[in-house]
Amino acid sequence: MEIDQFMKELAFDFLREIIELFFPHIALSCDFSKKKDLNKELYTKSPEGDERFVDVLLEVEYKNPPPSFWLIHFESQQHKRFDFPARMLAYQCLIYTREIERERQDSFSIP
Repeated sequence: MEIDQFMKELAFDFLREIIELFFPHIALSCDFSKKKDLNKELYTKSPEGDERFVDVLLEVEYKNPPPSFWLIHFESQQHKRFDFPARMLAYQCLIYTREIERERQDSFSIP
């Protein structure tokens, strides 16, 4: 198993422990029994249309909404890359566009 895949599985399997260790105040507000794996989601880099996949993207329900959920994003990095901060910003923008904007549209839609 490659180290990248190993890190992804660790992040998914031990999400609760990781969040409790590094962000204990956030862990208190998470309902980890209701986590949803969004890793298979495809993100497109506009305007070229290149496919991008996040390493680990999970939706964890919030115990006392609002907000109704947390989006938790992990990226494992085997080697130091100069473009890592820019890549993370690009992923955050794509995640926001795909997940948050969709949630806002769903909440304001008229049946």
